[in-house]
Amino acid sequence: MLQIINANTCEPEPDVFMDIWHCNATGVYSGVSASGNGNGDDDSSLDETFLRGIQKSDENVLTHNANNTTELANGTISGLLSTHPSHIGRLFFDQDLISQVESLSLYTTNTQKLTTNANDDILAGEAAAIDPFKEYVLLGEDVSDGISAWISVAIDPTADRELRPAAYYPSDGGFENENSAMGGGPGGSAPGGAAPSGTCAPMEM
Repeated sequence: MLQIINANTCEPEPDVFMDIWHCNATGVYSGVSASGNGNGDDDSSLDETFLRGIQKSDENVLTHNANNTTELANGTISGLLSTHPSHIGRLFFDQDLISQVESLSLYTTNTQKLTTNANDDILAGEAAAIDPFKEYVLLGEDVSDGISAWISVAIDPTADRELRPAAYYPSDGGFENENSAMGGGPGGSAPGGAAPSGTCAPMEM
């Protein structure tokens, strides 16, 4: 569960559209054709849309998503709505949990190089401003029974962040963004801009 908080008022922020994108169990992102993302020579991946989409915060300001890795705003709805990106970021899981999940099928078939939290420069950038780690509980005896995870994220709704997605997906098919911020892997460099001002007490989930 993801809860959005207005950093200026410390109140829940409703009617926020979240553009969520994450990789599959083998470390591959849809909508990206790049080295280190499955077959980097296969441009047909630009037309894939698995594990990405838009969710809107409701009156309880809780958005549910079944994800298995990082999340970020990726520009999927760019041009469809008269809006602006108030926040661009990624959320993370504890390394212990990642290691447990990596021991399961289909994760064991992943041939992508695993960047641990300790060596993740993007995580370091996020952690300098916020706590990007989700809280979680196991739904059974071990991780194979499922996980329930949650986090609150504070945003400044008036902010207008620079957004440079890796690719675009119009009605006639996907294509790469030549001006993408994409660096060593899908998604690109760490988010820029200062953290939202103010300090909010944790919200009850």
